[in-house]
Amino acid sequence: MGSVVDKSLEAVLRKLESGKKLGSEDLVILMIGMFRESNKRIDETNKRIDSVFESLSKSIEAVNARMDVLFETVNNRVNEVKKDMDARFEAVNNRMNVMNDALNNRINELGNTLNNRINETNKRIDDLSKRIETMNDTLNNRINETNKRIDQLYDLLGKIYETLIERAPRQRDK
Repeated sequence: MGSVVDKSLEAVLRKLESGKKLGSEDLVILMIGMFRESNKRIDETNKRIDSVFESLSKSIEAVNARMDVLFETVNNRVNEVKKDMDARFEAVNNRMNVMNDALNNRINELGNTLNNRINETNKRIDDLSKRIETMNDTLNNRINETNKRIDQLYDLLGKIYETLIERAPRQRDK
């Protein structure tokens, strides 16, 4: 059907070039050609959207993989610190009578440092989650905007088509 439409379009264009008056059939052929071109552009836009979506999905997957590695690293570090803390507590218990006050202060300092690190890590994780959520919302908004623009284009094409159909009988009567 595509080659038939292409040949018909060529014939209509030759009529236009030679200055002949176009009939209703010619106008329909022009409309079909215009719809085909619009559909091609919409298909190309959809392909670009799919490509961007796929790229963002890969980026999100990479970020998730990196987060998994970071979580594992943090967990390993926390386990190492816990083992270290347990060993220090055992040493403190053995030397408690001699160094009770000094060791209690040191333990409190280590606990604060560890809590600060954990809080900083949690904040980073929360910030990263917010950024991913924002990127996702932005992508969804862009997709929705593109869909609205496509809908508006279809509405405009419908109005153009209606106008051409309304004018076609008038031009034929002239």
